[in-house]
Amino acid sequence: MLFAAQSADAAELLRPVSGPGFNCEAHPWLEAEFLTADSQAGFAAAQELGMQLQNLSGVLLHWPKSERSLRVMAGQYGDMLGSGGQRLETSICIGMSDQEMHVINIGGSRIPGFLSKLSAWPTQRGPEARLVVLLSFTDGYEDASVLGFSVGADGVALPLDTSGAHTQWGEFQLADLDDNGSYELLCYRNLDGTLGGLSYRSVRAYDYAANSYIPAAESHRRFFELERDWLDWVIDTRAQVLSDPERFANEAGSGAYYQAEYHGVSYGFDSIVFIDNAGYDREQAREFDNQTRESFRKVKAYRDELDAWLSGGDPPRTWGMR
Repeated sequence: MLFAAQSADAAELLRPVSGPGFNCEAHPWLEAEFLTADSQAGFAAAQELGMQLQNLSGVLLHWPKSERSLRVMAGQYGDMLGSGGQRLETSICIGMSDQEMHVINIGGSRIPGFLSKLSAWPTQRGPEARLVVLLSFTDGYEDASVLGFSVGADGVALPLDTSGAHTQWGEFQLADLDDNGSYELLCYRNLDGTLGGLSYRSVRAYDYAANSYIPAAESHRRFFELERDWLDWVIDTRAQVLSDPERFANEAGSGAYYQAEYHGVSYGFDSIVFIDNAGYDREQAREFDNQTRESFRKVKAYRDELDAWLSGGDPPRTWGMR
């Protein structure tokens, strides 16, 4: 995916946790380890979730400077093939180190799709921290919901208001953009109208009092200035690809495409630069050429909208802020 390696521009990020059957990240202040289905937490979760489980895995998060820990298990029902007519859904079962496991209701006790990613961070470095946990769920299609919950030192778990956040393919980032110890939620939204193509990012900030993530573009204009710089590069590089395609051609893998690097990250240009194929007839070639031109128009329009907003104008029309 084009966005997968796109960093939060030097902001502090979370670190990966290896092992679970989903992407998992945790703040460095949280000791984290994965939990298997045959762990004690797995057996306890299975009793709560029932016998129809297809997959079960989880993570153990240790509170900062405390013996307290939180067990989070994800139980999946059904699969993307619809085998046996069972809908693809996931339940999240949690339990403190000194409490029983129980299913938490975040947008329902069963959420459509499978758990794609879990990220967790503490609101402070101490035993009184609130743990903030964000999770994305997808059924294999591009648009994925982002939900969450927080757990206080008293063990009480509360659903997190994420304002209907959605992201591409279940991928999101938590990043401390302003270095104040609170982590912003960055969601990826399709930009060029092409499946798997270029994307832009929305920014939400955590509100401790409201236990929510709310849109916060105005507070992070520097982030969007850097996003505009990247879009300027995309537009300029496309022109170079058109004038000297051999310089950017990459024929590795299943087919040729155009590729260029920005700040150490490689990006493909096949969604905004037409690549002819010997198998296309004249009508197909015209259609695909028009599609890439329309995709590029959307990229350029967003760059112009973003530039106008950063200069004091209205927010970009492209933003759905979902």
